[in-house]
Amino acid sequence: MPYRFQPGEDIGPALVRIGLEQIDRARVCLKQADAGKAVHETRKCIKRLRALLRFVRSGIGDAAYTCENRRLGDISRTLSAERDRVVLAATLDQIAPESPAARKLARGLLAPSAKADQLAARRLIKTAAAELLEAREAWSALDPGDDPLDAIATGLERGLDALRDRLEAAADGDDDAVHDWRKAVQRHWRHMRLMEAGWPAYFQSRSQEAKAISELLGRSQDLSLLVRWLEAGAEGISANEATELAVTARGVQDEVRREARTRCLRLTAEGPKAHARHAVGFWTAAFDLVPDEAPDREPAPPQEAAHRVEGRQLRQHAKVRSATRPTVASKRLGSGRKPANALSGTRRAPPPTKPKRS
Repeated sequence: MPYRFQPGEDIGPALVRIGLEQIDRARVCLKQADAGKAVHETRKCIKRLRALLRFVRSGIGDAAYTCENRRLGDISRTLSAERDRVVLAATLDQIAPESPAARKLARGLLAPSAKADQLAARRLIKTAAAELLEAREAWSALDPGDDPLDAIATGLERGLDALRDRLEAAADGDDDAVHDWRKAVQRHWRHMRLMEAGWPAYFQSRSQEAKAISELLGRSQDLSLLVRWLEAGAEGISANEATELAVTARGVQDEVRREARTRCLRLTAEGPKAHARHAVGFWTAAFDLVPDEAPDREPAPPQEAAHRVEGRQLRQHAKVRSATRPTVASKRLGSGRKPANALSGTRRAPPPTKPKRS
């Protein structure tokens, strides 16, 4: 199933279900013949697992969170060396595709590894697979507590608050601070994916924007890795060529970070408390939509079905407004305006008027 909670699904069983699905997916990924691809896909699964852990941290308790988060972090670090080699080659090709020095370095990085290196990589992958099996057993016992929705609200608030802090800390361009900023963006992206079924239009828009910012910051991180490698003395090119490539990389990186910062300021414009309150309100209201989506219901004619969907969305909107206090911004945007059409997002056209008789 997708990486998300389902309306009407108990959060406790959902937490276990999603976690086990990601662990099993990671173990399958590690069996791929291509070690680079195996590592990349497995690390993505681990990031989803760690985001899910942080999402319900207040429910499962700090002890369980710390234990499982450390276990997953250790597995990810075990696999990082193989990832770096592939990333360096790809980044060189992106910043200087016409540079002979860059092409030479990329070919060397992507050349088949020595047999000993290949065996070492497969041993690391085997170790990671065994550790994932242990993680699977521990995950089955996780319990988000008596009020998992409250834990999720806390996770949403803490996540956006941390994202704001990391964004501010990265303002001076420190590589480590930017790396922490990216991790906070990725967590928010995955938290929005988990809540997506509550109101797809809202959560998907935030998820897609956070993903785009994460990809920009991921490129920035790859460029930092390349610069450090070049400055440490890359074999096969002169010092002048290495310096020239490093300067090019830093120039591209500055542009990428500026765009990411601008987009992230928009993503964090709403305060953490208001964001958590609204997100949980949307999710709670979504429970009323579940009976209408039952598979054994006879499908209605297209026009009739459209009216029913519109009615559900309007009822949902009304419940959210009554369950949550509007922010200053929402009051300002809503003042003096007629309700928007729930399906199209546009105002309803006024009813046609009959022409006056002369």
